Amino acid sequence: MHPHEKYRMENVKEWSAGGVVLRRTGEGQLEVLLIQHSMHRGWSFPKGWVEPGETPQQAAIREVEEESGVLAEIIADLPPTRYFFVNREKQRVAKTVTWYLMRYLGEGNQTHAFEVSAVEWLPIEAVHTRLSYKNDKDLFSVALGEIVRATL
Repeated sequence: MHPHEKYRMENVKEWSAGGVVLRRTGEGQLEVLLIQHSMHRGWSFPKGWVEPGETPQQAAIREVEEESGVLAEIIADLPPTRYFFVNREKQRVAKTVTWYLMRYLGEGNQTHAFEVSAVEWLPIEAVHTRLSYKNDKDLFSVALGEIVRATL
């Protein structure tokens, strides 16, 4: 065995899709949907795997509903985020998440509640401080520019 063999990891690719979901309150205030994960307790935007035969758009809409119980529609594309992590099988995973700016349509079915410990609508000014991860904060900064252009 080569001395570095034990450090050489298999690379795996994963694709996910998710949404930065907006809604207006009765007073006209903009709110953004955030979820807290049950496992790592971090606050982020709803997202999940793109299933075989599904478009990233379909996956984003489905995952938002499954994780948060919110029905939403896509109003703009956002830039993808890419990062690496090591999974349980000790494989190095290159993950790409396709993101969309979305508008709240109504309440749906939260079928993946076990993955999520909290779902919250936050005023747009409070989102940046609540987000747990830098890549989500960067994504939200870009989303803010799109929100200014979008008509809700």
